[in-house]
Amino acid sequence: MRDGVRYTGLWLNEKGLLRALDAEGLTLKGSISNVTSEAFMIRNTNRDKATRARYVQLAAQRKVPCRCVWLQTTKEESFHLNGFRGSHGTAGETGKRQVPDVVLHTYFKRLEPPKQSEGFASMDTIGFVPGPFRNQQHFEAFYQFYN
Repeated sequence: MRDGVRYTGLWLNEKGLLRALDAEGLTLKGSISNVTSEAFMIRNTNRDKATRARYVQLAAQRKVPCRCVWLQTTKEESFHLNGFRGSHGTAGETGKRQVPDVVLHTYFKRLEPPKQSEGFASMDTIGFVPGPFRNQQHFEAFYQFYN
């Protein structure tokens, strides 16, 4: 760490949060988000109150405000996005990988929507917004079956 330099910690899972909390000289701003990508869905979705409580408790112990940002996607949107990803890929990748349906069903079956009463300093809910698209064909293909 250098004198006069401010550092900000960003973490994507509980292990990363613990490392950031143990580092000296970091300015920490807490944020918990729910996402439905394959890698995060399996390990880091924070989809239930018990999982989020660990983050809130750790942040409170260190006097770090914890903000919840819920990237809210409906089950129908998630299945559409998954199918589209399987047939067209995404804007940032060329490979076509699809999450197995059982992963999405399990996620939504066990989802406990976050509430500010869980101890968050603030909470924002952001609805799904399509895009960006690689080109006009990608845009049209996406909306072909999306309402």
